[in-house]
Amino acid sequence: MNKQKKDNTNIIQWAIPALLLVLFLIITLLNYSATMRNDAKEKVMSKLESQAESLCEYYEDTLTSLTNIAEITAEYCSISSDVFQTNNIALLSDIVKQTGVKKAYIQKLDNSAVDESGNTYVKISNKSEYLDILSDSSQVTKVIQDEDGENVLLVTAPIKNSSEILGKLILVYKPDKLEEVVSRPDYLLKNTYALVSDEGKVIECVGKETGLFSIGDNLFTKFEEVSFLDGSLKYLTQNISNQKSGEAKIRKNEEIEKYVVYAPVGEYHSSIVIFLNHDQVEKTISEECKSTRTLMYKIGSSFVVFILIILMINIVSRTKYINENRELQSKAETDLLTDLLNKVATEKKIKEYLQNEGKGKTSIMFVLDIDNFKKINDTMGHAFGDEVLRTLGKQIRAEFRVDDIIGRTGGDEFTILLKDLNDDATMKREAKRVEQFFKNFKVGEYTKYFATASIGAAIYPKDASDFESLYKASDQALYKAKKRGKNQLAFYSDAE
Repeated sequence: MNKQKKDNTNIIQWAIPALLLVLFLIITLLNYSATMRNDAKEKVMSKLESQAESLCEYYEDTLTSLTNIAEITAEYCSISSDVFQTNNIALLSDIVKQTGVKKAYIQKLDNSAVDESGNTYVKISNKSEYLDILSDSSQVTKVIQDEDGENVLLVTAPIKNSSEILGKLILVYKPDKLEEVVSRPDYLLKNTYALVSDEGKVIECVGKETGLFSIGDNLFTKFEEVSFLDGSLKYLTQNISNQKSGEAKIRKNEEIEKYVVYAPVGEYHSSIVIFLNHDQVEKTISEECKSTRTLMYKIGSSFVVFILIILMINIVSRTKYINENRELQSKAETDLLTDLLNKVATEKKIKEYLQNEGKGKTSIMFVLDIDNFKKINDTMGHAFGDEVLRTLGKQIRAEFRVDDIIGRTGGDEFTILLKDLNDDATMKREAKRVEQFFKNFKVGEYTKYFATASIGAAIYPKDASDFESLYKASDQALYKAKKRGKNQLAFYSDAE
């Protein structure tokens, strides 16, 4: 019955937005006229976007091919005991001849290098970009200037065998094919096409002069001199830097307005930027839209209201779902008697901590058993035994930090992980506090029962480096404490 009510509520919640959406579409279709379809802009901008995507695909394919070549070559070079051997240098020479890259290097861990001509270097260049720490994976670096002052891309791949990195392969790629690509009939040479790095450096430029920049300039700096009629300098620079596509409309002084379309070259730290003089198209758009601006405002307002309604419904539903899910998860992880974590949740949270933010940080695991608990149950009853466990859970939770992990992992067994302990003094103090806790632990409202515990402790990562080993070490320490007469704490590292 409750499920049916819930389903009916959900249907009503989404039926109303659906009806509003249909109503919105009907109104839009009835009022949407031919004057709103600014064909001039759409056709031109669509062509520009298609050209930008085509150029991006060209460069992306080129860089992907170079990356694959670098990886295969690096794998071949790793076979040799000396990565500078003659066969490897000959292979570099073939790559330069066949792919058109400007230079090719093999670099050792000490930064010494050899190029495709067999020239050796103590280091490739004074420029730090060449001397990046060797990576485990292939990559295309950001655009840099080489020793000739030209903007280039570095395609790198690690040379490594099964056990270690021996060096890296570096291909120096200078993009210089833009004019050749845009000379095809489907490109408009009256436009300006540029290849720009994600830092704004103009690497290549071809087409009608914009009067804004030339090869080697920083496009972001040059754009500080223009006015943005659509979009903003911040938005454009952020998009190009973050490898996103977009559009803008700019004007410098009293010059003709220009549309700017840009798109990223895959994930290769560069973008294609296209400029178009678009005064006549803008005039046509303005004439066509004059009679429909009021309608657009109304549609826009309706759409905003619709979106707000959808968002409100979604937020309410989502909040309810999150709260219900959180409550269910909490119940699934909680030991009902002590209100601590249960065994499964305790193990899961300790493993997650040791594998992530706690990795390498000093922590202590305590595993404790209540002494003579069977005797408590036999002589004082199981209800009193449960009261001992319940009271212990409540008091021990209050004794430690909120982010420490405490759980009941057996009948009368409890596990505690104290996180991120800075030094030996802190560890000793915390261990003493755990031991002292049971010197004063008592249960019972009328008849006071002083319960004691045997406690085993192990230090992470000194005694063990994973949960299973750490728990086993703590359990062995617990056995030492029991063997010594109970009611005490023993460390795994203690002598027998």
